[in-house]
Amino acid sequence: VYSNYWNPAGLSTLKTQEAAFTQTQYLQTISQEYLAYALPHTRFGAFGASFTYMGYGSLSGYDATGQPTGSVGANDMNLGLSYSRDLYKDERYGSELSAGVTGKWIREQLGQVSATSYAGDLGLLFSPGIKWGEFLNGWKAGVALRNVGTAMTFDQESFALPRQLAAGLSYTGNWRDESVTVTFDGRQPHEGSRTMGLGLEIWTLQSFVLRG
Repeated sequence: VYSNYWNPAGLSTLKTQEAAFTQTQYLQTISQEYLAYALPHTRFGAFGASFTYMGYGSLSGYDATGQPTGSVGANDMNLGLSYSRDLYKDERYGSELSAGVTGKWIREQLGQVSATSYAGDLGLLFSPGIKWGEFLNGWKAGVALRNVGTAMTFDQESFALPRQLAAGLSYTGNWRDESVTVTFDGRQPHEGSRTMGLGLEIWTLQSFVLRG
């Protein structure tokens, strides 16, 4: 279900509907809530919806001369609708190529001033299975282009959305009768430095998941 956020193409791999909720408490009064839902359909593909809200609490407000005007609130809001389907699938060999798209409505507010924008995410996910050899079984490759859309405009000042191109590889196999997934990915923002990451996931006791 978190494919709504990372790569909408991943929704097509779901076998049953899923829902998730995350609440993150940052420093001071900053907090973020994320809610997501996904519904796969055997004929029409997979559908998803997500909602993100980040609140910054109360900030000190000042007028144009620098005089205090009291406290003001600030928040960000993002509503997304996703769709994914298989472009190619061979169940016999476990091969699958899926594509996905997410449309997003974004709103930011500072005091009485707000800005809105529309954006989209595009994604591809490929699982080779054993069609081209046993050594490829368990591997997956994905790519996603995020936040392609209109600029945000506060009053008369505009700024572009943080566009980003991300790509990654993962391998899932068994180790001592436990399911283990190892991941590697890289992200290139439109502005800024490239970042890379490694991940590890272990399914143990049949229902307990450890991630790092």
